Amino acid sequence: MKRSALFSVFIQCPEISDVPGLTFIRQYEPLLPFTEPQDALPPFISGATPETRATSTEAAESVSETKDTQRQRVYEAIRDSGRNGMTDDQMQEDLGIEGNSQRPRRRELQALGRIQMSTLRRETRSGRTAVVWVVA
Repeated sequence: MKRSALFSVFIQCPEISDVPGLTFIRQYEPLLPFTEPQDALPPFISGATPETRATSTEAAESVSETKDTQRQRVYEAIRDSGRNGMTDDQMQEDLGIEGNSQRPRRRELQALGRIQMSTLRRETRSGRTAVVWVVA
């Protein structure tokens, strides 16, 4: 399956119109759901030892049927948050997805260039500071 083409829309943001030289361009994809080829991303496998890599491999294989749906949900949550973006903690809370499922989907989106780390940081439920993610 070919990756869908992006098209851009210029958005006027009155609340920041007084910032000189600031232009917002929002990219939309005409085709949903997520249309990346199945082999575009290798399974997310980590582990410091052969045993933990084996466990990680089993986990990656066990979510092969749900990861595309989860990835789309994570992308849509970030997209819908606009320029405010979302932390991993906010995505997990809003989507009801555990961190060990949400973070790999977010990393896949980052690897595909669909989202990026912003300069914003936000406090999490645990009181720690976290990166805010936005659509690329």
